[in-house]
Amino acid sequence: MKATIVVEYGKSVALAGNGLVVVELDGNANRDSEDKETSQFFPGDEPVFLVHHDSSIRIDRIAATSGMVAPMGIVSRPRNQRQLFTQAATVHDLPHNPAGGVSSFWFGKQGSGFTVAGRSLSVQGNIPCLADLTYSVSFKQYRLIPPPLTLAEEEQYPIAIVIYVEAAA
Repeated sequence: MKATIVVEYGKSVALAGNGLVVVELDGNANRDSEDKETSQFFPGDEPVFLVHHDSSIRIDRIAATSGMVAPMGIVSRPRNQRQLFTQAATVHDLPHNPAGGVSSFWFGKQGSGFTVAGRSLSVQGNIPCLADLTYSVSFKQYRLIPPPLTLAEEEQYPIAIVIYVEAAA
């Protein structure tokens, strides 16, 4: 089974400006028989994926070309990132909006004036500096429930999942 996920931005998003939408497989839920994270799925599997978006976006609906998508609720997942700061006051963006604070572990000198505003990070001095950042991210969790399938070896059955988003009202 081969699944493709597409985010379809509605006209209201284009009129309101850019909005962040991140879609990824849920590494905590998608595990193989040896309890290792997997991204390969077979008939009978029900892959779980996560959707993260900022407050300027709302999910209008999610649909699959075959089977169905079931909402599973809100989950929190930890994220880690190593960030190098080479110039004072340069803004770096995290790939997700933190759901709370961002903790930092500095290697060598600590960047002075370290600030986090939404996804944006900056330091004011003590450049260059390097830090490991840890934060939590809130996701909406969904499960793809494919139709019953019987496939020959090496045969694939493609399914597209479309996430329709609009600007938040």
